Amino acid sequence: MRLILPTIFLSLTVTTALAQTTAPEVDKTTLGQCEEFLKNVSFFNPDKDYAVRDIPEGCIISNSIYNTSSFMGWSIERAIVEADGFQDYLSDTPDLNKHLPQWGRIAIDGVRMKLQSGSKIPDYITSIQQWPMDASASYQFNPESGYLHIQNAEISSTKLGKASISAEINLPVGSTISSLADHPTATVSHLRVRLDNQGMWESFALPVLANYAALPTETGESDPETDIARLRDIASKSVEMLPDSQISGTSRKALLKFIQDMPHPTGFFSIDLEFNPPLPIDLDSIERGQLSEQQLTSGKITAIYRAR
Repeated sequence: MRLILPTIFLSLTVTTALAQTTAPEVDKTTLGQCEEFLKNVSFFNPDKDYAVRDIPEGCIISNSIYNTSSFMGWSIERAIVEADGFQDYLSDTPDLNKHLPQWGRIAIDGVRMKLQSGSKIPDYITSIQQWPMDASASYQFNPESGYLHIQNAEISSTKLGKASISAEINLPVGSTISSLADHPTATVSHLRVRLDNQGMWESFALPVLANYAALPTETGESDPETDIARLRDIASKSVEMLPDSQISGTSRKALLKFIQDMPHPTGFFSIDLEFNPPLPIDLDSIERGQLSEQQLTSGKITAIYRAR
């Protein structure tokens, strides 16, 4: 939140004055576990009116910036992160030889893309053109079976629409946080993505795709329009080559129409990917773009696209 809040500053001043006369002075240099942890996160930066508060099993973080590249990041008004035994992982000596927390939840309010081009004019224009978005996600994990259910991770905006993803994943039985960090591997049995696009794709997904697909041209710079067109052609050809046993004619037509409408797909889109046997995922060995190719060539696909 970038607005200046004089009433808060005034109340803080009055509170400080009263504290000096009615209570012993507090050591303000002592940080909570959440704030101490965030100090060491390289892609995290405080924004104006930044604040952090510890809560049972989690943290509340107000007004922060998360950098995804040297020129782009995301500003967030408030984030609530909770997980089973969360505070234990923020200690100086966390036990990483135990399984993933059995539950977790995150709720984020006021997400905006933050351009950091080094030029004040485009950065400012981009900032005021952003519609704030909200996001939420939760998961349940069974350590005995390794079953991880990501339940409807969602991002929404009253102006831009809504997107969500859910997944059924199996982690190796007996795996620990440490082993997963060293060698992240799992299998996916079901993946569902839904999009009700009213500008969300263009505001959030497209900048990421353009950065992902970027290739230098003769001038040494990438051309986003050319990069997206190339990615669109590759995706279309992959869908056309899928056998009928993996995708019905109706789903193929819907998926191709959605791809062809990029970079401005409109309306409602959903895709379900069923993997039987489950799709192995080894993040250490998957090269750039390889995961999407694996998904399209080994899963049964159901797609719906209703363009406006």
